[in-house]
Amino acid sequence: MQIFLLISFIFTKTQINFPVEDNKHYAIVFFESPIFIHDYSIMYSKLDGKEENFVCEVREAVGKTCSEIKVPLSLIQNPRVERMYGIKITYEKEGKQDTMYAESFRYNEKTRTWSVSRAFEDDPWYIKNLYYIVGGSAFLAVALGGYLLIRKKRQDNIETM
Repeated sequence: MQIFLLISFIFTKTQINFPVEDNKHYAIVFFESPIFIHDYSIMYSKLDGKEENFVCEVREAVGKTCSEIKVPLSLIQNPRVERMYGIKITYEKEGKQDTMYAESFRYNEKTRTWSVSRAFEDDPWYIKNLYYIVGGSAFLAVALGGYLLIRKKRQDNIETM
């Protein structure tokens, strides 16, 4: 399962910019360059929810320029397993106000930790991209096998000379 996730990270077009620090306390969202952040909202939805179905749970004003923002996950009062959480950030760059959504994340009740949503097999992103993940893994396996066969054949040719 972990090898599939590793390969999916390679083949995905969206950049992963949302690690959950220590899996308990903070979600950190990084920016390419320092920008003025107005506020952020922690939102939730059902596991199969789309962006428009998210409901705002907590909204905090920031009002400063920074290159990363730490969102305390302790603001979520009663984390539930059946929910997918996300962070919406309102920022201003070059005089224009815009909105950004961080990677969704979920709560693991057994370990009482937070993790990125795509780490779960039943996550909609994982299910939607499963064929790409399996196809990419199979392609890499065949390429590795072909490379090893060619290398062995070359080695045999060198030894017979």
